[in-house]
Amino acid sequence: MLHDIGSIPLTDKERKQSVTLETKKTHYAREILKKVPGLDAILPAVEGQNERWDGSGSPEGKKGNDVPVLARVLGLALELDRNLYHGSAGGEEMTIKDALLKLRETADRQFDRETVNALLRAYRSGKLFDQEEEFFEAPVS
Repeated sequence: MLHDIGSIPLTDKERKQSVTLETKKTHYAREILKKVPGLDAILPAVEGQNERWDGSGSPEGKKGNDVPVLARVLGLALELDRNLYHGSAGGEEMTIKDALLKLRETADRQFDRETVNALLRAYRSGKLFDQEEEFFEAPVS
């Protein structure tokens, strides 16, 4: 959930302000990551997760390989999360398969093809959710 770390301190009022929401989330993410030793190195990725392969993103409108690789990965994770929970035409949840198919359509525009294909390979090989499953397993006594 690193892509959404800036949401933690948001108030309900801030969450409703869609015009400034991403800016506030980036600000809060910066403040949180600066306080945790060793995590400041990933700050450029968190700040750049809304940049887009075609240059249409924010905050700087970076394009192509100027968007850091980890920022591309976090941006793709953010978009997958959005698709899963709000991605249908009616704003309803989508299945993982439908969410991934929707992301595949963004290759070479919103996201680079290589990063999208890596996500699809991770899903097909069953590794997309491996870490999460291990994290939630009960400890063996």
